[in-house]
Amino acid sequence: MTRPEGREGSAQEVADTSLIHLLQAACETVSRLGVAATRIEDIARIAKVSPATVHYYFHSKEDLLLRSLLWANSESAKWITDPTFEQMGVLERLCAFVQRSLPMDRLRINEYLIEVELWTQVRCHPELLRSWEEYNERWIGQLAELVAEGVRQGVFRTDDDPDIIARQIVCISDGASIPCAMGAESMPIDRVRTLVFDFVENRVALP
Repeated sequence: MTRPEGREGSAQEVADTSLIHLLQAACETVSRLGVAATRIEDIARIAKVSPATVHYYFHSKEDLLLRSLLWANSESAKWITDPTFEQMGVLERLCAFVQRSLPMDRLRINEYLIEVELWTQVRCHPELLRSWEEYNERWIGQLAELVAEGVRQGVFRTDDDPDIIARQIVCISDGASIPCAMGAESMPIDRVRTLVFDFVENRVALP
């Protein structure tokens, strides 16, 4: 995963408690206030550090925005490496994968809200788009591999390209989840879940 230029690195970030607290605070603040209204002082206050510490780890608001999104994504995807996930059948894993991608909890809601903020910055900062594409393609690739595995096992019945199916699932999931995360009354989480899972069931033609 390519990171923006600055003082970061995945191994160091995990080990650095101060940075983790800052990423948590940045995620909460940006998702609540939006990147334009977020001040360094707000993040510092929540993380209980000095503004100078925030400046040390984040060299710009764009850096803060992207790394907050990547952190929220990595935190919400930790379950994929859980040994119990690999012990599930492929249908159960696909359902778990799709379920965990929906705005079911605060972390996932924040991730969607930060992603919306990222899109407001892309035209002025095209490097954000490239970084978003990298992590999004990884997510799609994991989903496509699950679909392909299900086809090989005869659990899913489709002759279509697993990559195309994965992209369609992500499109409908994101399209329903973003308004849900933003609080749209027309798209409550129960409706989102129904729309997405009905699509998945029809798309992979479960026996």
